[in-house]
Amino acid sequence: MSFQSLFAILLSVTISTACSIHKPCAEGGDVSWNPKISGDKKCTQKKMPDGRIVNDGPFRQGYASTNQLALEGQFVDGQKQGLWLFYGEDNHLKTIKFFEKGIEKTPPPEAQKQIDLIIQQKTGMK
Repeated sequence: MSFQSLFAILLSVTISTACSIHKPCAEGGDVSWNPKISGDKKCTQKKMPDGRIVNDGPFRQGYASTNQLALEGQFVDGQKQGLWLFYGEDNHLKTIKFFEKGIEKTPPPEAQKQIDLIIQQKTGMK
């Protein structure tokens, strides 16, 4: 079986699973943020072996007033993981936080390098 055939099969299984499983993002993991954001949330979810539906994959939330991106990050098994970026209503990057298994932590050196690069790209500052 070719790589492309295998990829197509995996993609169709992922899409059909993602489409048949869906709850509000707020029920699939902690989507809270300080300051509180009001607006549409977009997430991907999966069914765990115990039957729970959890957020798993990219998460994005926009502002209700402008629909501009407010928050983006990644979930793994229902927990925030890696870098999460928060944008102000002026569309400027305000905060970057690092999470490991749902807990906010000081970023390790490799994540700090990513943060520095993102800040440089978004603001033009070194």
